[in-house]
Amino acid sequence: MSVAKIAKLAGVSRMTVSRVINEDPRVRPETARQVRKAIAELDYVPPSPEIDGRRRRARSVSGLHTSRIAVLFPDTNADAMRTTLSGRLLHGIDGPVERKSLQLLLTRLPSRNTLPRCIDRRQVDGVIVRSSDLPWLPVALKGIPYVWVFDLIDSASPCDNVNVDNDSVGRMAVTHLTDQGHRHLAAINDIPGHPAHEQRIKAFVQFARDRNCHVKTLQLADIEIGHVITEMSNLLKSDESPTGLFVPGSGPFISCVQRAVRGAGFEPGQPIDLIGCGHNHYLIEAMYPQPANIDIQPEAIGEAAIDLLLWRLSNPTAACRSTIIQPKLVMPAR
Repeated sequence: MSVAKIAKLAGVSRMTVSRVINEDPRVRPETARQVRKAIAELDYVPPSPEIDGRRRRARSVSGLHTSRIAVLFPDTNADAMRTTLSGRLLHGIDGPVERKSLQLLLTRLPSRNTLPRCIDRRQVDGVIVRSSDLPWLPVALKGIPYVWVFDLIDSASPCDNVNVDNDSVGRMAVTHLTDQGHRHLAAINDIPGHPAHEQRIKAFVQFARDRNCHVKTLQLADIEIGHVITEMSNLLKSDESPTGLFVPGSGPFISCVQRAVRGAGFEPGQPIDLIGCGHNHYLIEAMYPQPANIDIQPEAIGEAAIDLLLWRLSNPTAACRSTIIQPKLVMPAR
């Protein structure tokens, strides 16, 4: 929304609108009321003096108009913005945003099938989207520069995207477990159908077979601890029982698996080894014995996403780009 449109609706000059926004006492009260009414009708959000200063400093970045970048969590529940993964992702985005003197807006869906107002009304220059399984979302974002972070809904409809190398996650897990001497492996998944988990498991199984390992998978839709203990007991006491376990997801599930290993009568580390793919190093460090962990580096993903979005603003007609971030193995403290 431009100052010119407000000036036209209020029947005043753009200079007068600017003076009202900056609370200049020289503007007559009646004129000021007209301008504020127009601002309200057009749902215009005037920049603060600090933001206006940022905007002037950001002019070196082409394609910017508002100097605002939105990070969209496609969920109506605010909890989606409070996870460790979200925090680390935002930390990576924030650095380049601050260096470019831009404003970062964090937002989520106000309701089902509805974009946040700041995006719907084009009050931002571009959007970084935390992945979702909402097929209407890419359609709604058409015409808005955006970068999709993590898994694409439809690879047939490409867009600028930053993702972790999920195949490398699976291969890295096999390499670590076989280096520890394990030849009977298993992948344990707490979210069946999750795109990243499934890709990691597929790579894990294929690479394990390439190394002549025996490999099993366990899909757990119900992660109540009693159920997990039962399923883990069945797995660990089966023929060719696995001694190297891979948990491809994030969150506290790896801790649940460790408890289930003990509940099934085995001791983690002797002879059962675990490797996870989590984002909360405090959780991993609190476990005993501490398992190895594959870090997908959310900060690097966030930094790559904002860099790609700023490139897109400067190159609006260029072909879509995809950036892949390599994971990192974090060995347990001894």
